[in-house]
Amino acid sequence: MSFPIATRLDQVEDLPTVPHTMHRVLSEIEDVTSSAQSMEAIIEQDPVITAKILKMANSVYYSPITAISNVARAVITLGFMEIRDMVIGFSLTGMFCEDLGFAEFKAKEL
Repeated sequence: MSFPIATRLDQVEDLPTVPHTMHRVLSEIEDVTSSAQSMEAIIEQDPVITAKILKMANSVYYSPITAISNVARAVITLGFMEIRDMVIGFSLTGMFCEDLGFAEFKAKEL
């Protein structure tokens, strides 16, 4: 018997919380006074996201002339919207590493 998705979601007891870094980055992007340095202060609190952003900023796609070794420069190279998208992607990947317990919603397919 198939139940509507809303009914199934009501049966889920515990959903993962939004990661702190993602929440802070999204808030900072909305702030008109935000800067590459303020984003750096937030992102550097999460070593995994820091490493992934630096790796992306140094990728062939962005073709940096010299190696990018700090997050502020990576933010300038990638841009705020790309940083936002990357942080959301990295954070959600970690949130949904396990299935929620019903067939209609597979974390790996997300």
